[in-house]
Amino acid sequence: YRSNFTFLDRTTGEHLVRMVSLYEKGYEVFGSVPSFNSWMHKPAFGLGNQIPFNLLETPGGTDLVTEEVLRIEFGDLA
Repeated sequence: YRSNFTFLDRTTGEHLVRMVSLYEKGYEVFGSVPSFNSWMHKPAFGLGNQIPFNLLETPGGTDLVTEEVLRIEFGDLA
């Protein structure tokens, strides 16, 4: 986008903001980006054994992963 001197459309921009927020929370909960990335690439029980990283393609999937990280933060793993 920068090299073409164009702006992100609203939907893409909002999705990017959600992903940045997710990684900030993941860093906070897991203590490091490598630890969070490791979790992101393994099946997560709370997500129906789906791999969290694979859900990041859509804003809704990103929200589901964020909700799971929040559950982990507060110890609600069931």
